[in-house]
Amino acid sequence: MTFSGPTGAASGADDYVKQLAGFAQMLDDITVEKMLADDRDVLTWFNLHPKDGEPVPVVNWCSVKDSRAQRVRVVFDPRTLL
Repeated sequence: MTFSGPTGAASGADDYVKQLAGFAQMLDDITVEKMLADDRDVLTWFNLHPKDGEPVPVVNWCSVKDSRAQRVRVVFDPRTLL
């Protein structure tokens, strides 16, 4: 599985989970606004709630095969998190 986003990239599930765990340390919450899915893709619109800042809108595109994430692409403006 691969991951790409404005603050990093990962290759392999272990690397992805490690990066998510590190990123989660700076958040208070995540609120999902909308999720859409078809046979192979899931799009999720959500808000990151950083500990010291305003919510950040995010879109996540996850491609799935055999019930497993194969590729995750995330798009958001990282300026308020940096």
